[in-house]
Amino acid sequence: MCQTRPCAAIALVLALAAACTSLPAGRTSGPLATSAPSAATTSTFPFEETSARLEAAVAARGLTLFAMIDHSARAEAAGLALPPSRLFIFGNPQGGTPLMLANPALGLDLPLKALVYEKDGEVNVLVIDIRAVTEAAGVSEPEALIARMEGTLAAIATEATGAD
Repeated sequence: MCQTRPCAAIALVLALAAACTSLPAGRTSGPLATSAPSAATTSTFPFEETSARLEAAVAARGLTLFAMIDHSARAEAAGLALPPSRLFIFGNPQGGTPLMLANPALGLDLPLKALVYEKDGEVNVLVIDIRAVTEAAGVSEPEALIARMEGTLAAIATEATGAD
């Protein structure tokens, strides 16, 4: 057994990582967080307008847009081609914090996410399936919060795409 400070530090980091990613009671295998997407919603608008509408829908709810990752621009900078694709990361600490307190591994999937992408000439919006993510993490409470987050994500996708 190693007694040096670097080995002790590594052991501590590994122990902390194991504690933060341990499975919920009753779970013996499987992922804690899945980043499960919902079904894609097809937009009636072009890519840029859908992106702008999604951003406006997030802002209209008082949510913070923490980041927007332009996957296609990053691909182009690397000399690769990718159809338009943007990931929006947004949320509110009052929503995510109680879930992460229940299982810190949910920090892998929170804040909320929505992807606007174009494939075969069709623009789509994909949002995280917060219910599937929380269920995979063994978190079902507070139910009202999870249901509210589900409704918010669905409304944002609908507003961004013009879907009924």
